This record gives sequence, structure tokens and C-alpha cells, in this order.
Amino acid sequence: MPRTYEPQARKRARELYLAGLSCEEAAQTMRGEGYTYLNGETVRRWADKGNWKEALEQIQAEEGRAALSLDAERVTAEMLESYGAMRTELLSNIKSGQVDFADGVNLLLKIDGLRRHLLAQSAKAGAVAVDQAALALEVLELIVQGLAELNPLALDEMREHLPELGQRLKERYAEVAV
Repeated sequence: MPRTYEPQARKRARELYLAGLSCEEAAQTMRGEGYTYLNGETVRRWADKGNWKEALEQIQAEEGRAALSLDAERVTAEMLESYGAMRTELLSNIKSGQVDFADGVNLLLKIDGLRRHLLAQSAKAGAVAVDQAALALEVLELIVQGLAELNPLALDEMREHLPELGQRLKERYAEVAV
């Protein structure tokens, strides 16, 4: 006559199995917990009957997705930090004259473009909508701030063109977003 186990035994075996233990390992652990007659084959039958393998695969897939998401967030944060450091160093080099002003502004624009692209990709992966117009204005603000710090005379010359530049940036972002 087959041995019967109380429902909590099957529940405990399932917990151990879903924690990653093999059927034999789960049975061995449970024998240490007082289920002296339990063996790996019994746990294997319970697992087959209860579709524990599918549940385990689902848990592992979810854990994998969560790990990838955390890795992506970490890498994104590191890249943003790196872009910030490059930007700061470049501003310093422009101020000191080590980098030509026009070349420096072009490099700043490229760094800011990389930052925007990274943020947009990150937002897309997280299913968050990116306000392209606001992002365009943020870029223009960064340029104006950079010019104010580096060459106030150049900013004075550009001041009358800022509204038109803002509009062009918005239009360009709208094209890229499509």
C-alpha cells in the first residue's frame, strides 16, 4: 500500500523544488526535517503530476528578465555618469583653450546627442513616453548655458536667433521620433 503524506509535505517539497533543488535534494532535505521515508522518486512523481517544472521555468524566466533589467539600468547609469564626466572635462578644456571653441561646441553637441539617444532608448525599453519637444528645449538650454560659461560674446550674437533655433530643434526631434 502506498505511503500517504500530509499536504504540507507536498507543499514543502514544491517549495524546495522551486527554490532550485533537484527532486533527490528536496527529498534529502525533507528527510532531515523528519520525513524519514520520503525519497526522490516520490518528489519526482509529485513534480510531474503538479507541473512543477513549468512553474520553475516560469520563475527562472522572470528572474532572468529582472536580472537583465537591473543590468540595463546599471549600464545606463554608468554611461550617463561617463557622459557627464566627459562633458565637464570638455568644458574645462574649452575654457583653458586646450580645445578650440567651435570644435568644443561640436563635441558637446555630440555628447549631448549620445546622452539623449541613451535616455530615449532607456525610456523606450521601459515603455515610458519621451517628450521630444521638452528634450529639444533641454538641449538648447545646455547649449546656451555652455555658451554663457565659455563665450558670453558669442551668446550675445546668438540671442536673437534662439527662438528660431528652439523651433528647429523641436522639428528635428519630431522627425527623428517618427
